[in-house]
Amino acid sequence: MLHVFFAPALILALTTPNAFAQGKGDPVAGAEVFKKCEQCHSIGETIKAGNAGPALNGVIGRKSAYEKEFNYSPPMRSARLTWDEPTLARFLKSPKGLIAGTRMLFPGLSSPKDIEDVIAFMGQYDELGRKKQ
Repeated sequence: MLHVFFAPALILALTTPNAFAQGKGDPVAGAEVFKKCEQCHSIGETIKAGNAGPALNGVIGRKSAYEKEFNYSPPMRSARLTWDEPTLARFLKSPKGLIAGTRMLFPGLSSPKDIEDVIAFMGQYDELGRKKQ
């Protein structure tokens, strides 16, 4: 009889979209993965001017096409996404698969571990590029 009470919790756990919300990524490993992103994006207190992509400080939890000064593609501007961890994971796996017509040239990350790790790395930074305490 006891199993009847645990079944809903087990079903919920098994059907949750991603394990990313549980913060299982390694931010140190994610710093290495982020090197693939640095060609176009900045993160941290020093932001490079003229990057092809927007700065990613405080990206987790913010809306897509957030930076007022950045020239986003029309599909990105109209996407109206919130960059939570599951959405970021889908985008990092296949940017054009999530937002058809995005200008982002990066094909995506094939490793779920790399995706978890880079999300953990980016999640360390607040909107000003400072590491969260």
